[in-house]
Amino acid sequence: MKLVTVNKLETDSLLNYQSMAFDAQSRMQKILQTMPAIRKRIFELHKLEGYSYKEIAESLNISEKSSGGVGESVNQNNRYRNQDNGNVIVLPQSLFEAGDNRKALVAPTSNGNRPLKFNSPQINNETNGDFPVIRAADVMLLYAEALNATLTVPNTDALAALNAVRLNAGITALNLSTVATKDDFRNAVYKERRLELALECDRWFDILRTGQMAAIYPLVPAIRTVYPVPQVEIDNITDKTGWQNTGYN
Repeated sequence: MKLVTVNKLETDSLLNYQSMAFDAQSRMQKILQTMPAIRKRIFELHKLEGYSYKEIAESLNISEKSSGGVGESVNQNNRYRNQDNGNVIVLPQSLFEAGDNRKALVAPTSNGNRPLKFNSPQINNETNGDFPVIRAADVMLLYAEALNATLTVPNTDALAALNAVRLNAGITALNLSTVATKDDFRNAVYKERRLELALECDRWFDILRTGQMAAIYPLVPAIRTVYPVPQVEIDNITDKTGWQNTGYN
């Protein structure tokens, strides 16, 4: 018989993990208890038991829309869709350089249409337009930004990472004479992130982490950079002092 030695640290870590998992499960059960019975059952069948929305609809004798299948399709289908001529894309086309192949992907759309960036075909009431979480271009630009932050002036390594994204977009590479200073290079990276990652939910977090909030949104109070901590969570704490974010007291 092979003996396996487990030290105290490993045991404590395992117990902590089990405790966290149990706590998360308990919280989920509390949330489920607040849901209408049919929505709770749909959630359990889809998220916990792995049934598709079509299978759930057939099992519960409800429409696929009610089960969430079409609802998810609509969420995908309507992402940034122009509804009633109310286009929500506010990225100026003038920011793109000549020949930039990303420009058309985020161009303003006519009524009822989505931008090309998320214009995946709909099949059986569902779309396969994956929403990016992290991409190679994101990593290259983060590397360029981080490397530049460690330097006195930009170098060829930082420039190569930035230009890799630009060349992939079909536009000309920059050179160190056009982004000669640390600030110039940083601003070039910021602009490239805005164009490359447009409509991928990165812009807001980029603005916050780079301290551009006051300059870009001067009329928005600083407290709006974070949400208030839900009161229901604070109520679970014995000493409730100091848990709420500033400005939400």
